[in-house]
Amino acid sequence: MDALKLERRAASALKDSLRGAQSAGSVQEILRAALRGVRVATGWALGHAYVLAHDGTGELVSAGLWCSDAPDGFARFRAATEATRLEPGVGLPGRVLASGSAVLVEDVHSDPNFPRATLDPGIEVVAGFAFPVRAGERVVAVLEFFACDAIEVDAPLRDALEVLGEELGQVIQQRWTTRALAESESRFRAVARSANDAIVSADIDGRVTFWNDCAERIFGYSEAEVMGEPLTRIIPPAYREAHERGVARLRDGAEPRVIGRTVTLEGLRKDGTLFPVELSLARWRVNEACFFSGIIRDVSERRAAEERLLEALRRLEASEQHAREVSLELQRKNRELESRRAVLDADLREAGAFQRAMLPSLAELRVPELSVHACYQPAEIVGGDLYDVSPGPGGSLRSLLADTVGHGVQASLRTMVVKTLYERHKAGAATPAALLSKLNADAIAMHPDRQMRFAACCFDLRTLPGGGATLRYANAGQLPLMLLRGGEVIELYEPGPFVGMTAAAVFVDREAELRAGDRLYAYTDGLLDQWNPDGEKAEEDVVLAALGAPGELAEVMREAVAGLDRFRGAEALPDDLTLLGYELRGR
Repeated sequence: MDALKLERRAASALKDSLRGAQSAGSVQEILRAALRGVRVATGWALGHAYVLAHDGTGELVSAGLWCSDAPDGFARFRAATEATRLEPGVGLPGRVLASGSAVLVEDVHSDPNFPRATLDPGIEVVAGFAFPVRAGERVVAVLEFFACDAIEVDAPLRDALEVLGEELGQVIQQRWTTRALAESESRFRAVARSANDAIVSADIDGRVTFWNDCAERIFGYSEAEVMGEPLTRIIPPAYREAHERGVARLRDGAEPRVIGRTVTLEGLRKDGTLFPVELSLARWRVNEACFFSGIIRDVSERRAAEERLLEALRRLEASEQHAREVSLELQRKNRELESRRAVLDADLREAGAFQRAMLPSLAELRVPELSVHACYQPAEIVGGDLYDVSPGPGGSLRSLLADTVGHGVQASLRTMVVKTLYERHKAGAATPAALLSKLNADAIAMHPDRQMRFAACCFDLRTLPGGGATLRYANAGQLPLMLLRGGEVIELYEPGPFVGMTAAAVFVDREAELRAGDRLYAYTDGLLDQWNPDGEKAEEDVVLAALGAPGELAEVMREAVAGLDRFRGAEALPDDLTLLGYELRGR
């Protein structure tokens, strides 16, 4: 075959395979299209794909993707392949994975590094060729091809297939990036939407992917006006050339120059006015795709104050006394700025205090023959647990214990929403199950995408005139209630779905009787999700034994939680901890 035909064959392998891969949807479809295109272009009898195992071992496993003219052919080789995992450097695909380059094996039966021939000497293939599929610097798959006789791989074909592997890796990377970006975008939007500073995100091409409410107020553009548009809309003309050069450098793999620093620049409003801003830039990656987020603060007032001070300094610089006065003024302004930063740092602490203020004051409850106490420890300054204990229907004591999804600021915002919904319905719901149903309907109406899902348990406790008490409870994905009676531990549990998971959720009321001396506990998973520095988990039996110790209820609960603190030592609390306790006293 002359050189021109060789080049045409290589080009055909590249174009046909790449065209099919680019139109494919999933990664498997991309690899299948590549196998088919290369095999048709080369005439090789069999094509197969290896991919990295999902268990983090770095080994290659069969993707189950085959391509040949005989769907049932090569049965022994297929079986040997699908039963073989390969480490880097082992076998034909392992050598490609380790080297990052294509490898040719002229005879698999005589090759000392072809484990599948050792596993089954009767495999039907003779020669093999494999090349890597690369996403950036990482090999994400290996495509291998086999013939029943010799394989000729000339330089043009090898080069074309190496290039094909890189192009396929880019297509796969784009699929991963699109999927990961969609998953992370909703989480990012929930926190950033209501931030007090403008938050703007962009992709590697400098096009807007996120625009919060404060950005709309500062720049004057609505989200619909800027999404997908270049950042140059808010960049003054004097800075646009430098911005374009910076974007080009980032696309070429250069490191950004302002990551981790706060810089002062100028912004451009929709009405054409310029104003000073402070920009703090962060970068993150989704697979190999790179994105940037900027926190932008309008510092017009501060800049005006600084300009006034500088003007005063210019007017008074001839006088040493005047210079001292200016210096003092600058110091005062600096202290003011530091004070403002301290106020910003205190915002989160204030949010935590506000969240704790939402919790009920159990000292104000007066229920005959019943002691009630609560212990609450958020894992961070703000938490995702919520509880309420207040008078319920028919003279009962109604309690709610809820655990929202996540931790920190996002979870604390959800607890405020849950608290609002609960206050709306708690007096009008006749039973715990009815209350959970109302909360579920509201959560689904607010977020059909399940973003408002949370675990909850609601129960009504009513003391009886002749002694004892009745308990009615319903559960929505929360841990069971624990009834401690003497030395016995009784689980009170009725399975139910999370609130906010499905509009078809059904919650069921169950009842139990309490006797004098019984203790009832409700708690979130943070009570038992405790680990010491040796990696040992707190044992449930030990915790329940501490909660069943003799003594006044509040003191017993405080000592049980203190015991967990001692067990944990220097380890941080991994999850919010809420513990509600009830003790029925004898007459």
